[in-house]
Amino acid sequence: MTHRIPIWLFVCMVALPVVLGAIMAGCSKPSPQPQALASSNNAAAPSSAPFSVEQRRVVVPANKGQLSPSSYNLSFSTNQKLLEGYYSKPLDERDVDAMFWAVFSQLPEEVVVYPSENYYYFILGINGHQLWGNIRLPSGRRELGELSFAYFEYDEFAYVQGPQFSRAKMFTASDGVMVKELDRFSYAVTYKGKSVTFNFLRLPQDPPRLFKLGQDEVFVMRTFDESGFQFFLLFNEAKKYFFWVLNEEDGVPDTLDLFGNSDDIYRGRRSGFIFWEDLRHDGRKVLVSVRQQSVERNDYFDGPFDQLADNYADETKISEYIGKASPSLAGKVDKYGYFLEFNPGMRVALSMYYSHYYDSQVLEFIRSMRGSDDPYWYISRRGLPPYTGPVITPVPSAAPRPPSAP
Repeated sequence: MTHRIPIWLFVCMVALPVVLGAIMAGCSKPSPQPQALASSNNAAAPSSAPFSVEQRRVVVPANKGQLSPSSYNLSFSTNQKLLEGYYSKPLDERDVDAMFWAVFSQLPEEVVVYPSENYYYFILGINGHQLWGNIRLPSGRRELGELSFAYFEYDEFAYVQGPQFSRAKMFTASDGVMVKELDRFSYAVTYKGKSVTFNFLRLPQDPPRLFKLGQDEVFVMRTFDESGFQFFLLFNEAKKYFFWVLNEEDGVPDTLDLFGNSDDIYRGRRSGFIFWEDLRHDGRKVLVSVRQQSVERNDYFDGPFDQLADNYADETKISEYIGKASPSLAGKVDKYGYFLEFNPGMRVALSMYYSHYYDSQVLEFIRSMRGSDDPYWYISRRGLPPYTGPVITPVPSAAPRPPSAP
């Protein structure tokens, strides 16, 4: 589970000269993260499994952690199994250890973890609840034998505030969970006699091939979002800001329709992502906005800020770019972007895009974007003016570090 502080908020606290992030729902990414692959596959469970879910064969490609869309089968799930889960009462869903075994026992011998921050997501129907969660082997922690497990009650209606619960725990050898490195991109996890190999996505960090970088632009990293979208994170060296561009090299896991009576603005039917097609730069599609409802609900479509390429932190050097964009953060975050002193366990959120409730809001944002001197700068700053307020010394939070936040 990941906790993040949008850079805009940290900037306001210490009067940094450059505002990177922008306001999202609250001060940090809700915990635990709920994004899940709705078509999660499950192999036959051992007889000791606490309950049974729909049994399906998982196809692990021969190249394992490499994406090859043409090699996969049709995704299929049934309402029947979800409804049966709502009526089931096999265990106390508030018991983290029991829930971990309930989920882990259903996994096949090998799985592929596509999201680039190494979350393996699941959705579970149990005892009247729909639970979303993840098993994570975080970079920098899995080498120490640590595994994060987190889940929470899914918020079906983003506008309705209700009593929801979440649970999380960092499992180690002391809990009987053994984590063994097989190679840089594969780890074996053993618990109660069952072993599962987690294959992480091999995401070569080479520059975009379908468009050229503009003047003063540099390539930072490729990422794979839990929504299924792939993105490029780019950086403007002259004005010191990040922005996100859609990676279309392997296709797009959505249908993009023209939006707002425009010939260069697109909206995803499935995701709701809004893109601007920049014809001056080979028609690349820049992420403009995401739905605020998704941000508040913390679902698949809250944007790519929470799936950085952690497995390639040494190559991408994201912390150096954060320091360039905001010199006051130089040396204050680790190589993954986690704060070292100010609220340790929190991570910088590179949410360089707008978020909207209604079409009218994003259409007005786009109108202002078009009228700006630098549309990319406007998008990255979410239209916010530079911060010129007083210097405020941050006070570290007294709250304990979340157990599954690396």
